[in-house]
Amino acid sequence: MRQRTTARSEAKRATGEEALHAAVAMDYPQEGETITSRDYTLRISAAPQAKLVEACIDQGPWLPCREAAGFWWYDWSGFAAGRHQLRARMTDQDGNVKMTLLRWAQVEETR
Repeated sequence: MRQRTTARSEAKRATGEEALHAAVAMDYPQEGETITSRDYTLRISAAPQAKLVEACIDQGPWLPCREAAGFWWYDWSGFAAGRHQLRARMTDQDGNVKMTLLRWAQVEETR
C-alpha cells in the first residue's frame, strides 16, 4: 500500500537539525541553493495547527505566505543578485510562534 505524501511527512524525511520534529521548516530553497530564475517560490512546511505562516528575506519585514496543497508558499520576485538570508515562522491558533533556522540562498544574475 502506498502512503500519501504530506507536508508533515516530507518535513520529517528532510535532513538537518531544523526538520527533526519541527513545527515549521523551509523546504525550498535548500541551504546554499543557487537560484537562476527571476521569480522563485519559497515552499514551507508547517504543522497542521498553523494559522499563519510568514517569510522573512534579508531581515526585512515578515511577509504572509499562502496555503495550498498542504504547504505554505511565498512568491518572491524582484530580488537582486547575490546572497540572501531567509527565514520562516508559523503562528498557531494559541498564538505560539515557531521559527526556522536562518537559511542562505545565492541568486545569480538573469538576463
